[in-house]
Amino acid sequence: MRGTVGGHFCIGITPSFAKVATNELVRSFRTSFPGATISVAEGLSTYLIEWLMMGRVDAAVLYDTFDTPLIDKRTVFTEELFLIGADDSKAQAEFAPEPVEAIALRDIPRYPLVIPGRMHAIRRMLESVAAEQGVRLNIELEVDAVSSILDLVSEGIGYAVLPLNATVSDALKRRFRVIRITEPTLFSRLAIATSSKHTLSQLAVQAIAMLEERALPLYSAVRSK
Repeated sequence: MRGTVGGHFCIGITPSFAKVATNELVRSFRTSFPGATISVAEGLSTYLIEWLMMGRVDAAVLYDTFDTPLIDKRTVFTEELFLIGADDSKAQAEFAPEPVEAIALRDIPRYPLVIPGRMHAIRRMLESVAAEQGVRLNIELEVDAVSSILDLVSEGIGYAVLPLNATVSDALKRRFRVIRITEPTLFSRLAIATSSKHTLSQLAVQAIAMLEERALPLYSAVRSK
C-alpha cells in the first residue's frame, strides 16, 4: 500500500482505545501512507456517532451500545463487565453483608453505583439492560473518568460497573472486589463504525484495514492480560 494513495484520513477513537493504540495507529499510518495525512479525534462513543453523521470523521473506533440509523458498525472486540467494589471489610459490610462471587442483575439496586454520565457508552448500555429487566439502578455518583471512579470505589463510596482490565491496569495496583453479573451477563463491544451517508475514499478503506491489522491487536493484547 505504501505510496499508492494520498489525501487526508480522520479517525475518531474512544479515550480507552486512544490510551493504548494512538501511537501505533499514527506510526503505522505514516509508514503505510507517506503521501497522506492523518488526524485523530478523541471522544465518547456518543460524540463519535455524531461526528460520523456530520462527516467530521471518516471512521471511528467506539463502544457499540445499540443500533444507530445510517451508521455501519462491526464488532471487533468484546469484554465482560463486572461489579467492582473495594477490597475492604468495612465497605463490604456496609454494602453487601455476605461476600458473593456473582449476583443477578435484578439484585444490583442493593449496591450504590459510581458510574459515568448518561453520554458514556457503559452507562447507556447498563441503563438499557436494566430497564428491560425492570431494574432501577441505585446511582450514588456520576463520574466520567475511570481512574476517579476507582479512587471513589477504593474509598468505599460505592461500586463500579467496568471491565476487569480497569482494575488490572490501575496505576496504584490496588486490590478490588470483583463480582460477576449474571441474568444477564453484561458485555461492552468495541466496534469499527462508518457512516453510510458518506462514501469512503480509497485512503480511508486502506487505513481502516491497516488499523485492524496493527492497532487493534495491540489493544486486544492489553485487554486480555
